Amino acid sequence: MKRSLKIVLIIASVALVVSVATSVIAIVFMGNGSNNGTVDTLGYGELADPSDLTDGEKIAGYANVLDYGAKPGDNGDDTAAFEAAIKKNIAVYVPAGKYIVSRPLPFNDQNFFGDGVNATQIVSVMTDATKPMFYLGGSSTLSDMTVGYSDKLITGSEKRGERVAVSCGAAIGFGPGGGIKDAAFKNVGTAVYSDSTDGYGTSNCAFARISVEGFTNCGFDFICKAGYGNVFKQITAIASKGEGVFTFSGVGGSDMLENITVKDCKLQYAVGYTELAGVMLDTPVCSQSDFSKSVVYKLEEQE
Repeated sequence: MKRSLKIVLIIASVALVVSVATSVIAIVFMGNGSNNGTVDTLGYGELADPSDLTDGEKIAGYANVLDYGAKPGDNGDDTAAFEAAIKKNIAVYVPAGKYIVSRPLPFNDQNFFGDGVNATQIVSVMTDATKPMFYLGGSSTLSDMTVGYSDKLITGSEKRGERVAVSCGAAIGFGPGGGIKDAAFKNVGTAVYSDSTDGYGTSNCAFARISVEGFTNCGFDFICKAGYGNVFKQITAIASKGEGVFTFSGVGGSDMLENITVKDCKLQYAVGYTELAGVMLDTPVCSQSDFSKSVVYKLEEQE
């Protein structure tokens, strides 16, 4: 074979390999939900693609809500400032202070953190009881803050899915690396709600060092058709009324609940479930709390 022909064939082969590789990469990224213009995150925020960052943000790795107009403590609406920081598609930092929001805030593969539960507070004034304060999708995390609704909005008769602080798991899933830690929820219908009815769920996420005070329906309400491998550790429920600290509906598996404390609550149960395959559960420590059913209750028994 002539030298020139060999070179042409080599070039053609390389081009073919590059073309195939490019197609495979494109398929992989599409399958992972990359920002290719065809993915609908259904309220869980833009897919992470940092752009138009300031020099300070590039160095720090986060967007500060104060830089986008948030003014803690003035009782003004800070929603627009939070949304602008979220659009940077990097971590979002909320310094100490009290902030007011009036629309749901969606996060996808972003960290959302404050200066601690006794320092950073976010209060929702949304009139629509069916919309949550936050959507967490992908591998997002929420930490070091207290969140909840304005006292005036909590009626005490909230139903499933009403006055939810954090909604996760639906639409795009809540997966490995995601979770909530060092956080407090106060004045909510449900602190964390995971709905996997669309085929996704919350899997391999960590929920640690969390207190829930004054919930009126449920602490953690998980529809577990596609959830597994979640860890709940050092969870404290205080002065709450409703169904239970944990409600697991559907089929879940390989979850772990450890160091659960229930204090001054009037509930149906601490942990209620329909089926939990392989669950690891330490008996909750309950003080001055009343349960109309039992501490650990199999929900199928109601039927």
